[in-house]
Amino acid sequence: MTPVRGDPCADLTERDAHEIEVDRAMRKLLFFVCTLTLFLPVSLEAQNYRFAAKVGTIGVGGDITFGLNDYFDVRGGLAFLPYERDMTLSDIEYAVEFPSPNGLVVLDFFPAGRRARLTGGLFYSLGDAKFSNSALSITRIGARDYLPLDIGIITGELKNSDLAPYFGIGLGDPMGIGVGFFLDVGMAFRSAPEVTMKTTGFKKNDADFLQQLEAEKKAIAEDSDVKFFQNYLVISLGFRIR
Repeated sequence: MTPVRGDPCADLTERDAHEIEVDRAMRKLLFFVCTLTLFLPVSLEAQNYRFAAKVGTIGVGGDITFGLNDYFDVRGGLAFLPYERDMTLSDIEYAVEFPSPNGLVVLDFFPAGRRARLTGGLFYSLGDAKFSNSALSITRIGARDYLPLDIGIITGELKNSDLAPYFGIGLGDPMGIGVGFFLDVGMAFRSAPEVTMKTTGFKKNDADFLQQLEAEKKAIAEDSDVKFFQNYLVISLGFRIR
């Protein structure tokens, strides 16, 4: 049965969907904490560790680094990316909200001294990219043109893998003495995003319109700009503060 306005079943559905999203985010965060904890010693006082503030393509946040020996460190961090930009996807301009928060859990290898390093580990994201558009003129969806009232507001998400392998290089020593800077450049190799879309207009339940919307999803998934959210370039500058 289709929920109607004012029907408590409709409110229940929306509330359940919100709770599912919150539970999903909490599970991801718990996974990150548990993964990082595997590398922690019994007592932090006995461990060589440093904190750092970071800014880069995955957001603004911080890292904690644990020195294992002269050749290896373990790092984990979390960054928030409150960033939105206009992007044209399949010839329609959308406001795109970038995924956030994001982070890395990595192992640093210093092959010759502490100035340069090779890095490998996991990239994780607790959110998906979201996009929206309010149709103000005749707009092509799939292979047909529709009036603004037929479309209403388009909202969607680029759902991607929560975890992805990460490989990179770095300059500077996150475990250096005192304050200092270090740089990371690498790539997170994520799966291709799954596109979800819905609309609020008069045609939102029309069978032909929904068929065209499915075609639009496929076109967006193949858009070159969407590929940015697949193989995610990570560039970040760290400021060591302990």
